[in-house]
Order: sequence, then C-alpha cells, then structure tokens
Amino acid sequence: MSGPERIHTGRVLVVEGKYDAARLARLTDAMILLTDGFAIFSDKKRQRLLKELAVKNGLLLLTDSDKAGFQIRTYITNLVGAERVVQAYVPALPGKERRKAAPGKEGLLGVEGVPDAVILQALEQALQGAPEGKAEPTGQRPITYTDLYEWGISGTPDSAAPA
Repeated sequence: MSGPERIHTGRVLVVEGKYDAARLARLTDAMILLTDGFAIFSDKKRQRLLKELAVKNGLLLLTDSDKAGFQIRTYITNLVGAERVVQAYVPALPGKERRKAAPGKEGLLGVEGVPDAVILQALEQALQGAPEGKAEPTGQRPITYTDLYEWGISGTPDSAAPA
C-alpha cells in the first residue's frame, strides 16, 4: 500500500465538516463524526450521540485552528466532559484550500488543507499516553445501528433534520 500508515484508535474522531472527514478517512480507521460546523450547537440528536459515544469510546477532537474551531472544540468538551476527550491540534498555517476561491476569514488552512504528515503527527501526539478505546469502564454494550435508528439519528424520515 502506498501513502502514509493509518492511525488506529477506538476513539471516535470528531471533525467539523465533510471535507475534513473525507481527508481523515484516508489517514485513520477511526469512526468519524461531523459537527457540521456550528450546527452542533443546536442539533440535539447529534449532541446526544456525542455524549453516548464519549462514554463508550472516548472522543478525539480535531478542529480547524481558527476561532470557530476552538469554539466548537470548547463546546463539545464541556458537553461531554473533558475526561472523555483527547485533543488533537493542527498548527495555524496561513493559506487556503484548493477547492476554495478565497481563504477563510482568518486566512488559515483548515484540517482538510494541512499536509498528511502534520495531521498524522497531531493525531499521534494526542493519542500518546491516552488510554485506548473506552474513556472509562461502563459495562454497557456498544452502540448499534438500531440504536441510531431508535434515537431518530439515522434511517428515519426526520433523521436529516436538526433536532
């Protein structure tokens, strides 16, 4: 296989958007969950899912290094509890992503625009010394697709609508 070695973790990787998720899917085998940017602030279903996954698996947060990324990171950490979160940081690099016509408001690359080696290093540093998998023993069963369906998060007519 050519390309970088993939990072293995049982933690759920939380990123801001679909382009970040597509990029990270090549670099890790982790379950990846999107915040859809600031939509996480009002999406009760996704908040509930994050809380459940934080208890069962622990979260690995990787947001952009801009103000918005730090607001999202702080919100999720407070939502689920800092003890269930491992923080991964990419450096604030000036530039713009190839798919965009102009740079973002702060002129920084987002996760999708940062080189693979930098992302891999950020993930490795964050996971170094962090307990793998569960954030704490719970004795509970893993989350299944049926759970997501019953909670109205996936597979139901209103699952795409914010709560």
